[in-house]
This record gives sequence, structure tokens and C-alpha cells, in this order.
Amino acid sequence: MKNKKGCKKYMNGYEVIDNQNTLFLSIVDTLDWRDEEAHVLLIYEAIHKYQAYVEEKRVNRIKSALETETRYVIQIFAQYECSEYGNDFYELINDLLQDIEVELKIYIKNNKFIYI
Repeated sequence: MKNKKGCKKYMNGYEVIDNQNTLFLSIVDTLDWRDEEAHVLLIYEAIHKYQAYVEEKRVNRIKSALETETRYVIQIFAQYECSEYGNDFYELINDLLQDIEVELKIYIKNNKFIYI
């Protein structure tokens, strides 16, 4: 389902491919961190869906040897600064995503934290 030019609605975010074969998978996080465990669970579920999506795309790409390599980036746009618990979670998730060659970028308010 197309939403805006170049964007396709997917799950709770959007996917956009730029001219450098980078697929950006975006999550918008408007929750505060009062209930840390529930917050982490919701973000984990969204990231897990994207992880499955990336793995499925890679399997399909193997079938087509002519397709160019795609770089995958999960972006989280957060409204609130995260707690220490949240920072620990992001570090753990970043390590897991690196194993499957997916970058994690986190944008908090006007700041930018990048886990590469």
C-alpha cells in the first residue's frame, strides 16, 4: 500500500529506499519511559517484525543473483529521552542487529544517537 511518493506503509512504520540502495525501516516512538518494561516490549516487537522482514527480503534476494546489495537501517524516532533501562536495551538490540548486518539509528527529540 503506497502512502507518499517513495514510501510504502509497512507494519507500524514506513520503508523507504534511497538512491544508494539503503532501505530505511522507521518506528515512531511517542511513549514516555514511565513503564519501562512495557515500552521496551513494544519497541522489541516492532524491531523483531522488521528483523523478520529483512531476513525474508534476503532469502528472496538470494533467488535473484542480479539484484544489488541492499543496506538495511532501522530508525527509531523517539519523542522522549530514554531511561538507563532503555539505553541498555538499545545497546543489546544494536548488538543483535549487527549480527544480521542491520544498522540501528535512534533520533531523540532534536538529538541524534547512532548505534553502528
